[in-house]
Amino acid sequence: MMYPESWRRKADARFSAAINARGFCERCGSTETLTCAHLERRRFYPTRWDPAAALCLCLPCHTWLDSERTAAEEWLETTIGAEARAAIRAKARGTEYPSRADVLAGIAAVES
Repeated sequence: MMYPESWRRKADARFSAAINARGFCERCGSTETLTCAHLERRRFYPTRWDPAAALCLCLPCHTWLDSERTAAEEWLETTIGAEARAAIRAKARGTEYPSRADVLAGIAAVES
């Protein structure tokens, strides 16, 4: 499924804002420079807007997550569980792309 670029940008902005509304870094507890960290690269559309596949992280922790992949994977498996991590990884590489309506409904659920 293809998502038009303008639609993706709007969905990404809403999704990121909803994840950041958690209000603190889920690794260190900081409330400064919060970012939406995707557990799988955004190119994997099955999990791009999945709240279970995103964390609210401060910029230093997001940088660590992206640059220290071995340590980050160990931390993720400890934090969310090995089964949940494996399920997110499998979903990301799957072929079931969410419809635009499903993406927007999922974002709305996180926003509320």
